Amino acid sequence: MPPKVLILTHGDTDGVCAAAIAKASYPEAEIEFATPSDFVLKLDSLSGYDRIIILDLGINYAQKAEAMAAFQKLSKTSSIIYIDHHLKPPGVTEKSLACSGMMHKANASTSELAWRFFKPSPSHDFIAVLGAIGDYQEYTPRMRKLVEKYGGRNVYPEAIFLDWALAVSEDSFKREVVEELVKGRWPLNIFTLEERAAKAVKRRREVEKHVQEKAEKICKHVMLVRDVPFEATGLAAHLLTKRDNIDVGIGASTVTPPRWSFFFQEKPYVRLSMRRHIRSDINLASLIEKCASKFGGAGGGHEEAAGGKIPIDRFDEFLKELKRALAREKKC
Repeated sequence: MPPKVLILTHGDTDGVCAAAIAKASYPEAEIEFATPSDFVLKLDSLSGYDRIIILDLGINYAQKAEAMAAFQKLSKTSSIIYIDHHLKPPGVTEKSLACSGMMHKANASTSELAWRFFKPSPSHDFIAVLGAIGDYQEYTPRMRKLVEKYGGRNVYPEAIFLDWALAVSEDSFKREVVEELVKGRWPLNIFTLEERAAKAVKRRREVEKHVQEKAEKICKHVMLVRDVPFEATGLAAHLLTKRDNIDVGIGASTVTPPRWSFFFQEKPYVRLSMRRHIRSDINLASLIEKCASKFGGAGGGHEEAAGGKIPIDRFDEFLKELKRALAREKKC
């Protein structure tokens, strides 16, 4: 009997492509999706798997102790492979997480790291470059070669098409996309992606209109938009950075966990994404980790892009602390 394998991954383009690369090595693996802010909770609910592959789900400072405990507990019944590219706290190592295999590197996509770890056949190389482009990490030496191999004019439209389609898709569809990528099908040849991408374009226009009408200044160089449609907080934050004299954009959306989920005990919270302008040097991962933890929240990510969640009744306090922190750094 083949081993029972679970791939737990982020639901964005990088996470989906990394999952497809892993699934090429473990064709019978099941696929589940999570976010960096909640995947540690999900680990506690897992059992009965011989191997668990965790992809594109970063551990932040606030989660460190909880994550290490969850990994170590799970390692007693399952072999764990952990591949990620988010900034990680000191002391988070392959040994401390009790992993049988681990690859971590900032400034590279998880798709590239999974490609290097699992070493799939050359027929699956295109999946790595799609994921890298989706995460703006296609400029590493290895991914530059793959872009050259497939041709930028060919691969960029495919990656953008995939990214927009996944932005409005539910988990069941994302699993189908993983299966199709493993079969070697490019996004433009996956039948239902065309309809999904058209829907994504329409929804993007709604988000753009919402940002234009509802954006508010937190301080001189920081803007926020609340109640982002479709929970497209990353897109909203990115759009804000395109405004004149804005260093940081924040997109926020209220989330009410459904009673039937394993989060049924969790109270409503604000999910937020932060993006910085290309000229800015603000470390967003460090900023959100320090501020969120003071109000019962959690956050993390990259220097240029980060996210997290804050209890809904503490969100305005969090914004004030964010403003104070930026003022101390003379960034606001």
